[in-house]
Amino acid sequence: MKRRSLLIFCILVLCGFLAPGVTAAWVYGDSCLYGTRGWYSVVDLEELQAGITGTLWAGPGKCDLSKGNSVGLVTIYLNDLKDEISLEFRPDTFCEVTDWQLWIKDEPIPVTTGFSKWFKGEGEFFAINLDTPFTDEAGDGVYYSLHSEVICGVPPP
Repeated sequence: MKRRSLLIFCILVLCGFLAPGVTAAWVYGDSCLYGTRGWYSVVDLEELQAGITGTLWAGPGKCDLSKGNSVGLVTIYLNDLKDEISLEFRPDTFCEVTDWQLWIKDEPIPVTTGFSKWFKGEGEFFAINLDTPFTDEAGDGVYYSLHSEVICGVPPP
């Protein structure tokens, strides 16, 4: 590694501006579970069918954006039949999404157990086939949280 590249690596990665392999959270809304466990949001079923785009943040300790950096975008869609959820990640240049986990339900997050039963996958494009069509029985919205591992590298000199 050339000296200039090493300096850029130190400034961007080691010194905390971009950290490789850190957990990134999708932010769409401003709710944080118990102040530290991660973001979640509530949207209408129709919004989810239209597609929702949020920003991925790396390293935002205790849901504090001033401690993190934006590393890309992600969009989540529910198809017209409501039996497939699609994820499309668009990481920033020199970043890559390696794996992710999605929690989504039509009811609030249980206070005692928190997030449970995550859908998990790898890659930047993914479709989750549901056993039954997704509904919002109570009409109070769809609750979701999405976390992923994003690895950011250093641009070549």
